[in-house]
Amino acid sequence: MSDDEKKKREELACAQCFLKWYSSRHEVEFNSPVRAEEVFPELKVTKNWDFVAIPKSGNNEQKLALEVKRIIRPTFERQCSQWSLLLKQVSQNLQNTLSGTFDVFTYVNLNPPKSTKFRVLNINHAGYPQLVDILTDNIGKAVVSMNQSDQIDLGPRILSVFPSWPIQYIKNSPTACVFYLLKSSNKGNCIRLAPGDAFCEEAAMNEALETLDMTTQLRLARCKDFQQTAFLLNLDSLFSWDPETIKKWLIGTDFNESEVSGIYLVQVSCSRVEEVWPDG
Repeated sequence: MSDDEKKKREELACAQCFLKWYSSRHEVEFNSPVRAEEVFPELKVTKNWDFVAIPKSGNNEQKLALEVKRIIRPTFERQCSQWSLLLKQVSQNLQNTLSGTFDVFTYVNLNPPKSTKFRVLNINHAGYPQLVDILTDNIGKAVVSMNQSDQIDLGPRILSVFPSWPIQYIKNSPTACVFYLLKSSNKGNCIRLAPGDAFCEEAAMNEALETLDMTTQLRLARCKDFQQTAFLLNLDSLFSWDPETIKKWLIGTDFNESEVSGIYLVQVSCSRVEEVWPDG
């Protein structure tokens, strides 16, 4: 699947998630969302909004124009992928030791760009197997005595045997960067990044929002007689659900209010939607 096909599939899933939520609150059923250029072929030659949603009743006053923007930082996505692969390898090494599901929280970036705001782990290809061995050893020792909901920070242990592990300064005092291990369930047999929360600190969200293009094409929808337009912010599953941060960010954001009836935060992975402008 090409990147463009993947992007379109994600946009459609976001639109469908939103319409299910919107329909339940406004007591109106919609047909499946259709690409705007399929309804208006003349739009194929220009930049346009994403979807048209027509109510099953045929009431033109209720039809919706939808535009989707994804909140994601590609380098952030890559680091999560890298950590997931590393933890999968550690899980395989510990397959005879693990009893339950263990979630990892850390702000360490395995392969950061120079501008990263995350703590950097300076590790080359030769050092990677050593890190795998160290995590296998320390996690293996920790999980033996952990009960469900127990949490432990392995950062100091890792730093004591792996000098490349980054440090952070708390009240000017250096300490190992956190590596929290949480036993989230007695079921399963794996170590994974904490779903929805791993790496999610305010700096990560702000960095993603800084790159978000708030330029809309919904003005064209107004010209096509759409009274209702929705701007959907598609929150990647790697981020925590945090509507309040989005609302605060929107206060200082420049977008054309005349084009947009409402701005909504959508997270398809957990089927959540919230109106963030006007403040819902």
